[in-house]
Amino acid sequence: MKLLRAAFSQRVMKVAVVPLLLTGLLVGCSGVHQDIRETFRYVFTSGEDFELTPEQIADFPYTGIYVRRGNGPQNFVVLGFIEQLSAQGQTVSQLHWVTSDEITLVTEHGRLVRTVGLARAEQQPVLGSIDLHATSNRSADPLRCLVTAPQGCPTAWEREVDYTTSSQSKSSRVSSQFETVANVMVELPTRMVETTHIIERGRFHATGERFVNEFWAEPDGHVVKSKQTFMPGEAPLAITQVKWIGREEQE
Repeated sequence: MKLLRAAFSQRVMKVAVVPLLLTGLLVGCSGVHQDIRETFRYVFTSGEDFELTPEQIADFPYTGIYVRRGNGPQNFVVLGFIEQLSAQGQTVSQLHWVTSDEITLVTEHGRLVRTVGLARAEQQPVLGSIDLHATSNRSADPLRCLVTAPQGCPTAWEREVDYTTSSQSKSSRVSSQFETVANVMVELPTRMVETTHIIERGRFHATGERFVNEFWAEPDGHVVKSKQTFMPGEAPLAITQVKWIGREEQE
């Protein structure tokens, strides 16, 4: 596990750093933002879904996603900042998604590769009970090329994951096989999108648990929707793009 954690001590340049924790983001803003903040609180107190109206989505000035753990309530998470990681001569973007109560989900090529705050007991009913500390061999993840360069892209992937419950640190090797289905329409909150459906069938060697992950990516590889089991013993997380500033305006 030391090798995995060392991978995250590479030189990192943070870009587009914006104070987007919802507690700060939504205080003192318009009535639309006040409605969003109150709805977010309601998710945690009532266990019901967070869902923005089309008008709220149009007025919301930041990039955001819906996140749902298993059959639990739908949550709303905002893009806080982007890290540019330099490794093996390549630069890769990691997106940090943050909630009002300091949970962070980190994605790379649409895959969840790290989390912070999930192991806190008060968050377990909503987003899970295990934190993912590190994912190795990310440069070989087929998600980076299955859509944009399928001829030279691998369809198998091996990696290690480090994860922590509230009391224990563990590690597991993970093996996956990939296949794709072209021209699949996906419904997002405000539009329909034509995507490539990426299906990942894998196994956690530490527990023997098998899983199926699904990703829906646009022609340039941008993932707009996914359903991911990223640690053994946990329900999958479903992630759906709600709004992507700077991208949707160009489409």
